[in-house]
Amino acid sequence: DENTALRDCSIIFKSETSHRVLTDGYTQTGFGDFFSLDSSNNVNAYIGEEVFASMVSWVLQSEHKKAYITQNHGEQIEISFANMLSCAGYEIDMINLKQANKIPDDCDLLVISNPTADFQRGGENSNIHTEIDRLKDYVKRGGDIYVSIDPYAKRLDALEDFLSEYGITVAGKESELGVYAREIVKDSVNGVSFTLIATLNESDALTKKINDRIEKYGDATVITRDTARLSLSGNARAMLLSSSASVTEAQGKTVSTDGSFAIAAYTTVDNDADTRDAHIFVMPSAYFTITDAIVNDSYSNRDFLYLMLNELMGSNAAPYGCNIISYDQSRLEGLTMKSANLYTALLIAIPCAIAIGGFIVIRRRKNR
Repeated sequence: DENTALRDCSIIFKSETSHRVLTDGYTQTGFGDFFSLDSSNNVNAYIGEEVFASMVSWVLQSEHKKAYITQNHGEQIEISFANMLSCAGYEIDMINLKQANKIPDDCDLLVISNPTADFQRGGENSNIHTEIDRLKDYVKRGGDIYVSIDPYAKRLDALEDFLSEYGITVAGKESELGVYAREIVKDSVNGVSFTLIATLNESDALTKKINDRIEKYGDATVITRDTARLSLSGNARAMLLSSSASVTEAQGKTVSTDGSFAIAAYTTVDNDADTRDAHIFVMPSAYFTITDAIVNDSYSNRDFLYLMLNELMGSNAAPYGCNIISYDQSRLEGLTMKSANLYTALLIAIPCAIAIGGFIVIRRRKNR
């Protein structure tokens, strides 16, 4: 592919029908895709099993999906989450909805990740085709959308009203002085203040299916923090719930003590046209997909996301259940200089040994 940059450390997975080049396109460090970086940009885990599994799955499929990530609204997406999308079988590209006439026909998943500026929408009876209009057109033809919103960012009136039209509202409250704040979920029983242990909503058939699959790999827990409450209507269904002991607060005051608040949800949008139904997933937290949350064997955020993409968005390549090898910080701190140099050399030697071969060719057997 003439559009794919090849480097000395690139690896090519190839079958008789397709190929994919594994080159770290985010950090430009060559083998960063095999390793995960923590919030301080330090290498904290080896995720090679997941990468190899996803690449093998990719080349054995005849059709591949594409994800577009919106930009120019202050969006923030971590490398670890972008790599997850890639491992889930998506080719990734960026899109500026202010300049694009429409969301491309080859877009299978639109990712709106923690924007800080609102999307454009026209006034009533306006003939201007705005960003919100393009989002609606995309949904009408069966397009899927993933949305995460930082609950501490200013209210995004156009985007949040768009989501409310499909039954998912990020709850908030306006003070007597007219200051708006979202309802933040707190739980001192099943969490620590702003950090929550989430429960998968087993009353929803799709979410129960995801929960059952996660439990096959252990008792790891989905965790999040700094999340807002979602208000649901119509076809919208909760996927993650806070505990019955949780409360919501806004402006430093308690708003609700009902508990079991929806903190992640999806909605299905029926289409009259001859296309598949669209799905919109909303997570009112910027924390859920940060590296510290999704690259950790103690949490199952990663498998939840992969299974959500698989069951809801139709991704058929998500490598859920793979092992992640976390580097032991105490072990690193206890190394002598001589052993530390050896340890570092080994870390470098493993990917370099793979790179020396130049290519990894995976061929499908002709009799299959």
